[in-house]
Parts: sequence; C-alpha cells; structure tokens
Amino acid sequence: MKILVTFHTTFNVLTLEKYAKLEKIEGRILPTPRKFSASCGLSWMGPYETELKLKEIIEKYNIEFDKIYELE
Repeated sequence: MKILVTFHTTFNVLTLEKYAKLEKIEGRILPTPRKFSASCGLSWMGPYETELKLKEIIEKYNIEFDKIYELE
C-alpha cells in the first residue's frame, strides 16, 4: 500500500519533500491524478508505513495539505 498526500500549493509539496528527505523518508513528488484533486497539480507519494512519520513532519513544520489518501 501507498499513501498520496495532496496539496493546495506547490510550495507546500516542495516543503514536505525537503523535510521528508532530511528525515530519510522514502517518497517522491508526482502529478496528482485528477480523480483525487485538481488543486496545485502535484502530490507526494510514499509507502503506507511512512504515514505516521509524515503526519509528524506536517505538524512539526506546519505544512498545509489537502488530504491523505491510502492507495492499494
């Protein structure tokens, strides 16, 4: 399973990527599939196992996001 994090702005997805790399969390930026969101057009995808750590980073650095989806 994977998680997909969607955002309202490109700045926020780039911010998450920066801190995820610093914390050595696996994942990458990709175009957001239309069925999930049409906001900024970019999202972040990583392994499902990283969800809790990502939520900690989002909270710690006050990163605004749209939604977190669980994908199979």
